[in-house]
Amino acid sequence: MKSVHCSVWGAVALLLVACGSEPTGAAGSGAAASGSAPKSAAKPAASAPAPSASAAAAPDEKRGKMSNCPAAVEKAKTEIKDVDKGVEVTVTAADKAGTDEIRARSKSVVEHAKADAAKGQHNGAGGSGGSMGRCPIVIGGTDITAVDIEGGAKYTVLSKDAKELDWLRRESKERLAAMGTGEKGDRKMANCPSAVAGAKTTVKEAGGAVVVTVLAKDAKDEASVKDIRERAKKNVELKHDGSDKAKHDGDGGGAGDGRCPSVHEGATATAKDVDGGTEITVKPKAPADLKKLSTEAADRAKRFD
Repeated sequence: MKSVHCSVWGAVALLLVACGSEPTGAAGSGAAASGSAPKSAAKPAASAPAPSASAAAAPDEKRGKMSNCPAAVEKAKTEIKDVDKGVEVTVTAADKAGTDEIRARSKSVVEHAKADAAKGQHNGAGGSGGSMGRCPIVIGGTDITAVDIEGGAKYTVLSKDAKELDWLRRESKERLAAMGTGEKGDRKMANCPSAVAGAKTTVKEAGGAVVVTVLAKDAKDEASVKDIRERAKKNVELKHDGSDKAKHDGDGGGAGDGRCPSVHEGATATAKDVDGGTEITVKPKAPADLKKLSTEAADRAKRFD
């Protein structure tokens, strides 16, 4: 019995050692395994926060916070002006922390631009997922350079294709307008009903027009319903033909609802109250433009899902 007992425990000891463990009270070679095991175990522990951090960042990116976009830095001020072959985007902050963060994000901007150089997709995704998303510094079909300036950084964004120059300039300014000037850089789009928190937007064609319906998440939420309706009223009253010379400075005013599903370019719009929200009817001035208008409205609406 004694020899059997020893054999059994010997086998257990070998099994434990083979599995990277050791019998309690082991010495000699067991001490060596003990010394290396904590190091081995420490490596996964040290890298564990990384996935956690990524997971935490994902929801922010989904909400459009654009974690790598300089213009999305808290309280940052962004200005855009046309330059030869593109635009110049200046992003500054009033404090050192903001300035440092803007400059730190410059590296990501340039790297994303290089990585997406071959894509050139103008699909609103910014070519780099949520971390850049709707950033006014347009990535995709552009060459980007960044230099530090007082209070932040300056980005020169040039179109690789001369045919895309007008698109680039318009897109850059519309993205900035869509961001709003909230303290956290969120997209306020003050006159866009679809931007009300929790609002649901649907788009359909009817009677030669595009009907954009925006409803509050809860029809009994009087504050949200009122906000949607008031925004709709302001939205249809805006001039989108350039005659108001609205500035795309991110204040959500004028034609600054550039990414709003109620597309106004080349169209007229009217709004009426419906249960839980509003219904905006957008009619193209040229009937042939209906399908184009409808597609654009639907594409914009998806960004609010």
